[in-house]
Amino acid sequence: PPPPPPPPPPPQFQAEDGIRDVLGGLVGSEMCIRDSFHATFEVTVDMESVLTPPNIPEPPYSPNYPDIPDIPFKKYQEVHGEGNATHLGNTEVMIEQWWRPMLTPPPPPPGEPFHEWSGIGCGELYFTAANGDLLLADYNNAIAVHLAPDYVETTLTGNFKDGGTGRFANAEGEFLWEVQFYPFDNFGTVTVTGEIMYSK
Repeated sequence: PPPPPPPPPPPQFQAEDGIRDVLGGLVGSEMCIRDSFHATFEVTVDMESVLTPPNIPEPPYSPNYPDIPDIPFKKYQEVHGEGNATHLGNTEVMIEQWWRPMLTPPPPPPGEPFHEWSGIGCGELYFTAANGDLLLADYNNAIAVHLAPDYVETTLTGNFKDGGTGRFANAEGEFLWEVQFYPFDNFGTVTVTGEIMYSK
């Protein structure tokens, strides 16, 4: 009998196949950037938002603080600022926040101009990058407050979150927010440090 026919040649390689295979092999961290985050801003409080707050309901505070007294001393604020941030470049920031004290600030000890107290707050933060991409963040936790004769220092922690635009549509991460604010001048400086992850 005649010999069997030779096997068919292998299919011709297509460049699209290689691209598909490479993309198919990418997972998690290979599709994202995970890096440190640092930003500095100069901020002011929108005094109109304090004096005549918008008619929006006060959001619920973190369940970590279920026994907060419903005291009248609570404030709504809008804060606006500009600065520079890693991964965003020149950046505008806007904050919508509620806050209230957990403890009434005690008077400072004799001869000591500073005193400490704590509060709680919750807020939404909007970072607009130089190219228009929007990075979202929020916080809902305790705030450490350091009162001095002419300025206030506050420290809180928050989280980057999804829902932004462009590179930051699926952002996540954590940050520390530190403020030194001069209420008589309505001016403050903010430093933000943390870690962020977002799509390439």
